[in-house]
Amino acid sequence: MPGSLKLGALGVAVFLAAPLVDCGNSRPGGGSGGGGGATGETCNAIAADGPCVSATFSTATPPTPAGGAFAAGTYNLASETFYGSAQVEATFAPGQPFRQTYALSDVTSTSITLDLVETLGTYVARAHETAAVSGMTATFTQTCPPADAGFDWGESDDFTATSISITLFEPLTGMSGVIVVRVYDKAP
Repeated sequence: MPGSLKLGALGVAVFLAAPLVDCGNSRPGGGSGGGGGATGETCNAIAADGPCVSATFSTATPPTPAGGAFAAGTYNLASETFYGSAQVEATFAPGQPFRQTYALSDVTSTSITLDLVETLGTYVARAHETAAVSGMTATFTQTCPPADAGFDWGESDDFTATSISITLFEPLTGMSGVIVVRVYDKAP
């Protein structure tokens, strides 16, 4: 899952630490579109209703994925923690706060459908994905926007899922020993 689930194009911006701006929203009157790449404007209409989240870093041992059953509903990103060595922590900057919301539907024991929205300042990115679930791994395939139209949110993440939250575990590509853990809380 993005996110979130994945370290999307916007998540990379969080890690790279651009100047701080308002974390934006996807409601009418909020930001939309953005420079470069496919933003998936027609992929879904969900709102990014969660809190503004700033990444944190920890040298503690990360939690362990436990699998579980996904539950249909809307989930807002509550935290994003990078786990790694003190050497990596010395170069970490939290970057811009952002919002990320997932809407899960068509949930079975082996698959889910996911719509996502991520906002950062005036930039809004949307995607629609399906995921195959096996054990404690979800493998996401982006269907909107087409993966060849810009950034591809598809990937495999280990997870812990309960009736009220989803935690995604993603090894950070290009950063040996760094894992990103994102916690999503189910919206009321």
